[in-house]
Amino acid sequence: MTQICVDMEFARAILGASYTTAKNHLGKNDEMYALGGLEATANLFYIMAVNSKNTELQEMCHRYAEDSLNRYEELCEDQKVASNLGRGLSG
Repeated sequence: MTQICVDMEFARAILGASYTTAKNHLGKNDEMYALGGLEATANLFYIMAVNSKNTELQEMCHRYAEDSLNRYEELCEDQKVASNLGRGLSG
Protein backbone atom coordinates (compact mmCIF):
# COMPACT_ATOMS: atom_id res chain seq x y z
CA MET A 1 0.00 0.00 0.00
CA THR A 2 1.25 3.45 -0.89
CA GLN A 3 1.19 5.95 1.92
CA ILE A 4 0.60 9.64 1.29
CA CYS A 5 2.01 12.15 3.73
CA VAL A 6 -0.04 15.29 4.26
CA ASP A 7 1.49 18.41 5.72
CA MET A 8 -1.05 19.63 8.28
CA GLU A 9 -0.34 23.33 7.67
CA PHE A 10 -0.71 22.88 3.93
CA ALA A 11 -3.99 20.99 4.39
CA ARG A 12 -5.34 23.65 6.75
CA ALA A 13 -4.38 26.42 4.33
CA ILE A 14 -6.05 24.75 1.35
CA LEU A 15 -9.16 23.78 3.33
CA GLY A 16 -9.34 27.23 4.88
CA ALA A 17 -9.09 28.92 1.48
CA SER A 18 -11.81 26.68 0.09
CA TYR A 19 -14.03 27.34 3.11
CA THR A 20 -13.47 31.10 2.88
CA THR A 21 -14.25 31.04 -0.83
CA ALA A 22 -17.53 29.22 -0.16
CA LYS A 23 -18.45 31.70 2.60
CA ASN A 24 -17.59 34.66 0.36
CA HIS A 25 -20.02 33.36 -2.24
CA LEU A 26 -23.01 33.11 0.11
CA GLY A 27 -26.11 34.27 -1.73
CA LYS A 28 -24.29 34.79 -5.03
CA ASN A 29 -25.10 33.10 -8.33
CA ASP A 30 -22.06 30.83 -8.14
CA GLU A 31 -22.50 29.75 -4.52
CA MET A 32 -23.27 26.13 -5.46
CA TYR A 33 -20.07 26.02 -7.51
CA ALA A 34 -18.03 27.25 -4.52
CA LEU A 35 -19.77 24.73 -2.24
CA GLY A 36 -18.88 21.95 -4.67
CA GLY A 37 -15.26 23.05 -4.55
CA LEU A 38 -15.29 22.98 -0.76
CA GLU A 39 -16.82 19.53 -0.61
CA ALA A 40 -14.41 18.14 -3.21
CA THR A 41 -11.39 19.62 -1.43
CA ALA A 42 -12.53 18.31 1.95
CA ASN A 43 -13.20 14.85 0.52
CA LEU A 44 -9.80 14.72 -1.18
CA PHE A 45 -7.92 15.57 2.01
CA TYR A 46 -10.10 13.16 3.97
CA ILE A 47 -9.17 10.32 1.62
CA MET A 48 -5.51 11.22 2.03
CA ALA A 49 -5.80 11.27 5.83
CA VAL A 50 -8.24 8.40 6.46
CA ASN A 51 -5.63 5.77 7.36
CA SER A 52 -3.42 8.16 9.26
CA LYS A 53 -3.48 8.94 12.93
CA ASN A 54 -4.34 12.55 12.12
CA THR A 55 -7.87 12.61 13.51
CA GLU A 56 -7.85 16.42 13.65
CA LEU A 57 -7.51 16.62 9.85
CA GLN A 58 -10.12 13.88 9.36
CA GLU A 59 -12.61 15.71 11.58
CA MET A 60 -11.96 19.05 9.86
CA CYS A 61 -12.54 17.48 6.45
CA HIS A 62 -15.71 15.78 7.61
CA ARG A 63 -17.05 19.01 9.14
CA TYR A 64 -16.34 21.09 6.02
CA ALA A 65 -17.86 18.52 3.65
CA GLU A 66 -20.93 18.28 5.88
CA ASP A 67 -21.26 22.08 6.09
CA SER A 68 -21.08 22.24 2.30
CA LEU A 69 -23.77 19.59 1.81
CA ASN A 70 -26.04 21.15 4.43
CA ARG A 71 -25.83 24.56 2.75
CA TYR A 72 -26.38 22.95 -0.66
CA GLU A 73 -29.56 21.31 0.65
CA GLU A 74 -30.75 24.66 2.04
CA LEU A 75 -30.27 26.23 -1.37
CA CYS A 76 -32.14 23.39 -3.05
CA GLU A 77 -35.05 23.80 -0.63
CA ASP A 78 -35.08 27.58 -1.16
CA GLN A 79 -35.05 27.13 -4.93
CA LYS A 80 -37.43 24.14 -4.85
CA VAL A 81 -34.79 21.92 -6.48
CA ALA A 82 -34.84 18.19 -5.76
CA SER A 83 -31.45 16.81 -4.78
CA ASN A 84 -30.06 13.73 -3.10
CA LEU A 85 -26.43 14.73 -3.66
CA GLY A 86 -24.16 12.90 -1.23
CA ARG A 87 -27.02 11.52 0.81
CA GLY A 88 -26.92 7.76 0.21
CA LEU A 89 -28.68 7.41 -3.10
CA SER A 90 -30.50 4.15 -3.68
CA GLY A 91 -30.98 3.00 -7.17
